[in-house]
Amino acid sequence: MFLETRESHLNSAMMDNTSSPRQFLAKHQQTIKWVVYALLIIYYLFDDSRAAQSTLLPGASFLEITSAFATTFDEIGWFVLLFLLEVETYWMEDDAEPGLIYWLIQVVRALCYFVVSHTLYAFIVVVIDLGNASVLTEAGGLCSLLGQDLSFTRNLLYELVDANNCGDLSTGGDIYRFVGEPVVSDAAGYAEAIRHAWVDVIEIAGWLSVSLLITFVMVLQNRGVFESRWIRLADHLQYVVFAFVAGTAFYWAVYGFYVYTWDILLWIGGFAIIDANLVEWRGELKDESEDTMKVGQAQ
Repeated sequence: MFLETRESHLNSAMMDNTSSPRQFLAKHQQTIKWVVYALLIIYYLFDDSRAAQSTLLPGASFLEITSAFATTFDEIGWFVLLFLLEVETYWMEDDAEPGLIYWLIQVVRALCYFVVSHTLYAFIVVVIDLGNASVLTEAGGLCSLLGQDLSFTRNLLYELVDANNCGDLSTGGDIYRFVGEPVVSDAAGYAEAIRHAWVDVIEIAGWLSVSLLITFVMVLQNRGVFESRWIRLADHLQYVVFAFVAGTAFYWAVYGFYVYTWDILLWIGGFAIIDANLVEWRGELKDESEDTMKVGQAQ
């Protein structure tokens, strides 16, 4: 029953009171959700563009450019992956035979995983490059670096170093020059950049783990498995990973990045819906199995 949705039952249940705000949200929740995701992609595109103006050198390679926009590509990849997971767990779970659309979904999924894996690679490279930052002990402060078109960074914000601000940006101590970027920071900003980079790695690794665990459970249920220690293990691991990812959301809130926090919590909600679809699907598989057993016993 390809693309036969439960929404027809929901729509019929709402016929009596469509004016209620709750009913309106229930009816349009899918549209609202995807619009919010799309707006987040637009936000990260502008955010990455702002940062790229300070971090990309002239003549940057294609890999460096895509790494600068890694968060935007990551959002797009997860946007499509979440949509595919919802299609397979909400609309297509009763399809017995994998057809053309099924295989098309697998191809698109593979491409999305490639994009997301590139994001993880880019974030790991950032951590490595930060570890190789140069310490400008002989610089004599930021003002001695004027004329090099350098930007000073702290807490993911960038400001071009000039004669008006070079004496105020740094809190003192060593100046660190980031690898492959016209960017410098002081000791406090450098330590902060390392923490932020590690949180990025933890977050994207967590999302990949959750997605793979959900896909693993989905494969089992496609084979008619609804009770298994592997499913229970995957569920428990999901909760552990969600806890780590939620921790990154609160981390960003502490540093004032409330959009990042909202973004992470929104994605947690999206994956929780997918997990709920899987649980409902397992219930249907169990009911079908019990009905089959009853028919067999009756015969």
